[in-house]
Amino acid sequence: MRRFALLLALCCAVFFANITALQPDIMECRNLVTAHEMATDGNWLVPTMNGELRLEKPPLPTWIAAATETVFGENLAAQRTIPALAATLLVVFFFLFARRLTKSNTYAFIASLLLLSCYNLIMLGRTATWDIYCHSFMMGAIYFLHRAFVPCKKDDDISSEEDVSHWADLLAAGGLMGLSFLSKGPIAFYALLLPYLICLFCYFRPHTKGKWLPITVAIAICVVMSSWWYIYLHLLHPEVTQQVVEKETGAWTGHNVRPIWYYWRFFTEVGAATPLMLLALVIPYWKKRIRLKREYLFAITWVLVTLLLLSLFPEKKYRYLLPILPSCCLAMSFLVLHWKERGIKWVYRAVVIVAGLWAVVCIAALPAIAKMFGGENYRSISETRSMKQLDNIPFYCDKKNGLRIEFVYSSGRKIKEISFNDTTNIQAMLPCAVLTRERIGEELPADYWQYADTTYLGQFDENHHNKKDKHYTKNLIYHLTLLTNKHTGQEASTQQ
Repeated sequence: MRRFALLLALCCAVFFANITALQPDIMECRNLVTAHEMATDGNWLVPTMNGELRLEKPPLPTWIAAATETVFGENLAAQRTIPALAATLLVVFFFLFARRLTKSNTYAFIASLLLLSCYNLIMLGRTATWDIYCHSFMMGAIYFLHRAFVPCKKDDDISSEEDVSHWADLLAAGGLMGLSFLSKGPIAFYALLLPYLICLFCYFRPHTKGKWLPITVAIAICVVMSSWWYIYLHLLHPEVTQQVVEKETGAWTGHNVRPIWYYWRFFTEVGAATPLMLLALVIPYWKKRIRLKREYLFAITWVLVTLLLLSLFPEKKYRYLLPILPSCCLAMSFLVLHWKERGIKWVYRAVVIVAGLWAVVCIAALPAIAKMFGGENYRSISETRSMKQLDNIPFYCDKKNGLRIEFVYSSGRKIKEISFNDTTNIQAMLPCAVLTRERIGEELPADYWQYADTTYLGQFDENHHNKKDKHYTKNLIYHLTLLTNKHTGQEASTQQ
C-alpha cells in the first residue's frame, strides 16, 4: 500500500502541479472551442467548432469538457484536471495489470514508475487533448480481460480470487472498450488492444470455458456503445457523415505520411530510460537469464508487434507512440527486477529518482520553464472580452486567409469567414469587428469606405514563441478593426 500511495502522490505531482503553466496549443484550442459551443449552444449530439460541424472526433471527451465548463465556467485548470485524472487512471490500471501479470507488487511499482517518467504521457496528461482518454479506458479493458482469461494462482506477494465465469471482468472490459471507441474511435483498438491479444494468444492459453456468454454480452456492450452515436449522425446528417468518413480515411492514408522506418527511434520515447530499453531488446541474452521468461517474452513481443502495426500505418506522428509505452515499461521492468533480485539495487533507485525528478520539475520548475519560451510580442485577443464597445458585436475574417483556431478560443466567440470582395454583404453586417492580416485599408476594397467608419483596436499576436523559434508563425498575428455605419453618427477614428 505504501508503494501504491507513493505512486498516486507522484501522479498528483506530475499531472496536476502547475497545470496551467503551459499555454494551450492548437489541438487544445480546437477541443475546448468545440466543448464551449456544446455547452453554450446546446450542441450535445452534433458538435460544432466555430459554428461549423465537427464530426471527425467521437464525442465522449467533448461531453466531459462541456460538462466541466457548465459547472466551472471557462476554466483551463478545470479542463486540464479531467485529462490528468484520465492519465492517473491509466497509471493505476497499468499498475494493476503489471501486478496481475507477474504477481509481484515490486515489479508493478517499477513498471509504473517507468511509465510515469515518459514525457509523452506526461504532456498528454497535462493538456486537454483526447488521446489520453481512449488509451486510459483501453488499458483498463486490457486489465479486466487479463483477469478473465489468465487465472492468477495464490501467491505470497499477491492474493487472488477465482470467478468461474468472470462476468464482472468481461462486462467491465466491454464497457471500457466502448468508452475508448467513443473517445477516439478505433485508435486504441488497433494500437493497444490488438497487439495485446496477439501476444496473449502466443504466450498464454486464454481460459474461455464457461465464459462464452459473458464474452458475447461484453462484445455486444462494446458494439452498442461504440456505434450508437455514429448511427444517429448517419440518420441525421447522412451526406456530411459520409464526407467525414472519406475525409478521415483520406487523412490516414494521405496526411503526414512517413516511411515505414519512421519510428526507428521509438526507444527514445521512454526518456531517461532509453539505455534500459535498448538493453531490453537484446532478447537472446535476457530470455536465458530472467526468472519470469514467459512474461518477459510476452512484454517484449508486445513492444515489437505494436511497433510493426504503427509502422504499417501510413500516417505517423511521434505522439502516436503513446500506446507502445506500456509494453516498453513492462519489458524494461524485468531487467530492473532481475538486477534488484541479484543485489544490484542502484538501477532500481535510479528509476525512483528519475520519477521523483519529474515530480520536482512539475512542482518547482515548470512555471519558470514556461516563461523562458514566452512570445516577446505576445498580446492575446482575449483582451477584447472586456472591451465594452465589442459587446454583442459579431467578428469576421477574410476566408481567403483563413483563421487559426487559437483566435476563436482566446476571443471566446465565433469568428465567421466571409469574402472581403463582397462589399454589399459586409455592409449588411455592420456594425462588426474584422480581423485582417494587414491593416484594414490594405485588404478591403477602396469603395467600401463610403459606407463605414473604422476604429482600429490594435494588433494581436497569439504566438507563445519568440521570433527565432521554429514554431513562430505570422498566421497568429492579426489586426482588429471595428466597422460601423457612417450614418449611425457614432464617433470613430478612421485609420487606414
